[in-house]
Amino acid sequence: MTNCIPLNEVEKLHLSVLNTNVLPFGQATLDITIVAQMEAEFSMTVKDLVKCLQLALLKFI
Repeated sequence: MTNCIPLNEVEKLHLSVLNTNVLPFGQATLDITIVAQMEAEFSMTVKDLVKCLQLALLKFI
């Protein structure tokens, strides 16, 4: 199931993926948890990070 997560999109945001978890709920909903660490030399606000992740995930829906 983790093949559906665009982890390379997360890594493009200068984040190192530490762990992932995907739980399906019915036919139309997924609970996706990604634990990542931001590289020390890169900074981004949480608001901007969420916006970038939402845009990346929308490409795969």
